[in-house]
Formats: sequence, C-alpha cells, structure tokens
Amino acid sequence: MAKFQMPEAAKAKITKVRRIRTKLNSEEEESLLSKSSMKRDAEEVHRLAEALVEMKATEYKKLELEDDLRTHLDLARRIDAHIARKRQILFVAKQLRKRPDALSGLFAAVDKPKSEQKRETARMHRIEHLRDELVAEGDEALSKLLTQHPQADRQQLRTLVRQAAMYKARQQQALDDGKPAPHNDGSYSALYKALNALLSQAEKNEADADGKVDSEADDDASTT
Repeated sequence: MAKFQMPEAAKAKITKVRRIRTKLNSEEEESLLSKSSMKRDAEEVHRLAEALVEMKATEYKKLELEDDLRTHLDLARRIDAHIARKRQILFVAKQLRKRPDALSGLFAAVDKPKSEQKRETARMHRIEHLRDELVAEGDEALSKLLTQHPQADRQQLRTLVRQAAMYKARQQQALDDGKPAPHNDGSYSALYKALNALLSQAEKNEADADGKVDSEADDDASTT
C-alpha cells in the first residue's frame, strides 16, 4: 500500500499557521507580563502614597514637594474618615505616577527613617550585649573595653559593672530559692546609659577625625 504524502502546499499552510499561533502566544505573554509589571509598579506607588500620608510630621516637612502635590498630601493627612482618606490616597498615588522623576527621591525619603531605626536597634542590641558581657566576665571584659576606649571613666565603669553583677547574682539566688525577683535597683540601666554615652562620644570623635582628614585633603588638593 502506497504511503500517503502530504502536499507541499498543505505543509506550508500548516507551518504558517503554527508560526502565527507562536507569534500570538508570544505577544499575549508579553502583554500579560507588561500588565503584571504595570500592576506591581502601581501597587508600589500606592504604598508610597500611604507611607507619605503616615510619615511623621518632622520627616514630612523635610520633603521637597511640588506645591500641588503637597496640597493633596496635606489634605490626605488631615482626613480622619477611613473611606475618604483611602480615596484621597488613591488620588495622591495617581498624581505621583505623573511624576516618575520624583519617585526615586520620595522612595528614599520614606525608607530613610526605617534604615535609621534599624541602625538604632542594632546599636541598642550591641550595647546590651556589651553590658551582659561585662557583667558576666567582670574585670577581664572591662580591661578589654578600657583598652579600646582609654578615655573612659574607669572607676565609674568598674563600680557600675560590679553593682550590676551583684544585682544579677541576687536575681539568680532568688530564682534558685523560688523567691520573688529582687527589686530593680537601676544598676543595669545605669550601666547601659554609661556605655551608650561612651560609645556615642567615641563615634563623635571618630566622625570629627574623619571630617578633619577630609578637610585637610581638600586643602592639600587646592594648593597643588
């Protein structure tokens, strides 16, 4: 029995149809991706509008905004009614999308307080860890700290560390005896404040030294 052979014209037609389908599928996929991207961008701008409305007054006043945009934001910040506030935020987001050049700066302004808060939280944890290390290890840890910060008040720190260590010992003894925890004598807080002041001054001195070096470098560059 002879094998059936598809006419060349039919083959060409089928190939053409497949190419058209592939092209349509590709264009449809690109369209969907584009729409998804636009939706994500719109959602990001909407979140930006919400953040600007919720921003603390001290930070909000620092923003460089066009007069009409600030007017719209001021109104949104004053509205208490949930639905009306939500509607105004949507309007603000619409106005923001008309200003693509301003978005990056506004996103950075909104993220800055969050970054500062993260740094402050990390700093707090670092001081707490240092305090716990001093209380646990005593003179050995204190000597290490004083070597790193020779300008520190040695006697004050030594006294505060010992007071905090004694308080911790009383806490542990009460726990072992099944008794209520002793009254907080403030020694832990006092040690934290002293360490905070010490590190803050060290950071300030380091910043001043860096500024002096930069200034001297600028002077040298100007004389050459």
